[in-house]
Amino acid sequence: MPSVVTLTGTVDLYATREAAEDQAGRIRSVVAIQNKIRVVTPAIQDDKLRANVEESITGSFYRRSRHLPNISHFLSIDVHNGVVSLGGYVTSPQMGHDLFEAVARTRGVREIVNRIQLRPLPTQWLILHGLAPPLILVPVLPLTVHGKAIAKG
Repeated sequence: MPSVVTLTGTVDLYATREAAEDQAGRIRSVVAIQNKIRVVTPAIQDDKLRANVEESITGSFYRRSRHLPNISHFLSIDVHNGVVSLGGYVTSPQMGHDLFEAVARTRGVREIVNRIQLRPLPTQWLILHGLAPPLILVPVLPLTVHGKAIAKG
């Protein structure tokens, strides 16, 4: 029987709130989830929380790719009373997920407003920066099967 689940209570990390919703969503009969879990955490000054968020993001990217990105080139971060608003562009869905997770695991974050958009990089840029193998162009020759041409060069 389809059911709607309402989650309530308090947690100290936004990531824990999201994990509870994810677990509830794995139950087959659940068709909708109302997540009313509150993140209760000591207040952190906005500029300090922003610095912590930037450090979490940078650390997450460094652990994954072994280079330190300049996040200000592709991401905007605004913080107000524990609410972190993310804006900008990522080049893959995984990158967007990793960004969100890094912010969600940062102590002091009470809510996340995610305005990140997907903007894949052009193949030429990836090749130029060594992030994708070069394209190998193979000439197409006329192909025949049992005397019939199926591809023309």
